[in-house]
Amino acid sequence: MTQYTVFLKEQIQDPEYGRELTDVFHFYRVSDAKRFIKKHMTLYNGSSITKIWSNGDWENLGEIKLSASNKHYVANTRMKKANY
Repeated sequence: MTQYTVFLKEQIQDPEYGRELTDVFHFYRVSDAKRFIKKHMTLYNGSSITKIWSNGDWENLGEIKLSASNKHYVANTRMKKANY
């Protein structure tokens, strides 16, 4: 599973839970994360992509790129091409 995390400079209301204020948002689709970043570009502070394995291990794959592809090749796996 791949998790996309977006960090903002200020806290805003969480669109899912309504009343809660937060500055960290988690997404599981890159298109949703990119759409959220573009909507809140003035508050955008940073982002990260995390690959989470079934045994609980995780690997940081870098930052979300708005203008380029977010395909990654993870070493020591059975991947033959990037971003499967």
